[in-house]
Amino acid sequence: MVNYELNNHVKLHVIETKKYKNTTISVRLLLPLEEDKASSRSLLAMMMPNRTKNHPTVNALTQYLDSNYGMGLTMNTFSIGSGHLFDIQCNAIDPFYIEGESLLTKQVEMLQEVLWNPLVDENGFFDEDLWQEAKMILKSKIIRRMDDPSSFAIDLNNKLVGKGNTFAISALGNEEDVDAITKESTKQAYLDLLSLSKVDVFVIGDVCSEEVYTLLSKYSFSNKKEPTPVDILYSWNEREMIEHEEEREIDQSIVILTWYTGIDFSDPLYYALKLGNIILGGDSNSLMFKKIREENSYCYSVFSSIYSMDKILIGYAGISYENKEATVSLMKEMMTRVQEGDFTDQLETAKLIYINSLRSQCDTKSGLLNFVYQQDLVATSNTLENVIEKIQSVDKEQVMQAMRSCELIGEFVLKEKSHE
Repeated sequence: MVNYELNNHVKLHVIETKKYKNTTISVRLLLPLEEDKASSRSLLAMMMPNRTKNHPTVNALTQYLDSNYGMGLTMNTFSIGSGHLFDIQCNAIDPFYIEGESLLTKQVEMLQEVLWNPLVDENGFFDEDLWQEAKMILKSKIIRRMDDPSSFAIDLNNKLVGKGNTFAISALGNEEDVDAITKESTKQAYLDLLSLSKVDVFVIGDVCSEEVYTLLSKYSFSNKKEPTPVDILYSWNEREMIEHEEEREIDQSIVILTWYTGIDFSDPLYYALKLGNIILGGDSNSLMFKKIREENSYCYSVFSSIYSMDKILIGYAGISYENKEATVSLMKEMMTRVQEGDFTDQLETAKLIYINSLRSQCDTKSGLLNFVYQQDLVATSNTLENVIEKIQSVDKEQVMQAMRSCELIGEFVLKEKSHE
């Protein structure tokens, strides 16, 4: 990967590779994650790649993209630690497959149109039909997520245990806030996106980095004058143990235990923590899976997962409610086993699983982009091979040390309703 700096402190990262059949340009704009602005920003991500001034209808934009060999355009938002990330991507077929015709300039121009020429009126307000349609779609998306028991349970758990911290905020927004969005708040969200974001541009494909730099130097991807700091790896406020049970019309109950690890992506024990998580519940060979599901049949599904930027580890199980106490007890017991080193060849197996997962991730464009972006965010220059070396060097004592840092801060149960 070759790095450059463009206008207004925009960083350009070029990854030259012949591995893929198309070229991708990803413009990543990062802002602080703020609850009162999340819904307005999600609305932007639905409107901006949908129509533009030069292509004011869905049909017009679709025809233009199709005329350029099916060029793709997407915009999504995510939370990443304490940051709210916008990812605008334009994909185009590699010149090799279209008799040497490069679409790179058209890709850049398309992204420029999305950023600088959205479908707004003379006062900077988004087109009424586009705005109302996006509000309806966003609200439906949030409702669908809340109708899914697993998503509902995880979101509510995160809101409860993360109260007062960024962890409680959904990047998608919430239904009540969508109703409260005004055209003025949408316009302000758009202006903030261009003026306050930390901006990185990634180009990946069979390209020449110097030619890419020369081309992109002619364009602007931000109007900010100074970089805006975003503290991705944030510190939690005071934590307290949360125990909560809620009843809902669902087919099975869900148990979520939440541990605060104190270890984020930049910590020397991070890879030991990741391995500990795999041993605990990150795989079908894990302690949780074997003990809770296979040996006792207490659950339908069970796993553990890490929020890498948030210092959080969760254990999740889908159960019949009568097995709640036994399941919670065994989840805690399995954590204790890892903390005390009561595992043998699982460590080497966990290393193989983790390394294979990373290799598979970086075999895809989206996975590779996420990997290099994450490394850049925390100011490291680790390559995939560097990370693999770090994983391979982790020993049992480091895994135990990392897992001993885990502090239980939440027990959440979503219970199926009784119809007795």
